[in-house]
Amino acid sequence: MRLPVAFYFSREYGVIIGEPFKLGKYPFGSERHYSEIIPYIKEQYRILKNEIHKKGLKNLEKALDRFLRNVCSIAILNGSFKTCLAKELGIKVEDIEKTILSTSYVRERITYLRNNFKKIKKDDPIEYAEVFGEFVSLIGFKKSLSFLRKHNLKIGESTLRGLYKVSILPLDVKQMIKERAIPLTIAFELPLESLYEAISAISGLGYYEARKVLKQFR
Repeated sequence: MRLPVAFYFSREYGVIIGEPFKLGKYPFGSERHYSEIIPYIKEQYRILKNEIHKKGLKNLEKALDRFLRNVCSIAILNGSFKTCLAKELGIKVEDIEKTILSTSYVRERITYLRNNFKKIKKDDPIEYAEVFGEFVSLIGFKKSLSFLRKHNLKIGESTLRGLYKVSILPLDVKQMIKERAIPLTIAFELPLESLYEAISAISGLGYYEARKVLKQFR
């Protein structure tokens, strides 16, 4: 499972990589979880920049493809990655985004989604949510919706929002969903401000009963 990661540009310290601002009051993962992945992401980002500086922008797509494959197995990057990289390379954010969407990594992610899209029971509900979530996180909701539909993934707005929400839930909650202790569609409705109270309240309930209980948290 992946952790959301943000990039911050500082004139004094350069690019700083760490946990994004939380949407609710609960952390995405523990301090230990982040300490395990941040050094690796920093190293991969350094390699990415060095590769582009040595071989030029003609190698941008290949370098980004390698970076995404190495990093996106453990992290969900947000748009700050594009902003920081564009600033350091002296090019437009739009050029970074366009190149990312042309990588074979992204093509493979689209193929994965197509293969799972119509399955009622997903092979891995968290991996499925995280792939949708990484598009929303990286290029924004509206662009993601358009890009996915362009590739024959006719997903509704509320479903995409729900999948994005699941993709950035705390790791222990995602583990419950992965193990199917919480159905994916029920997870769409979990309240971020009273997350664990709601999970406790619906424990052991069926789908319809759980939905009724979750309405009390709105």
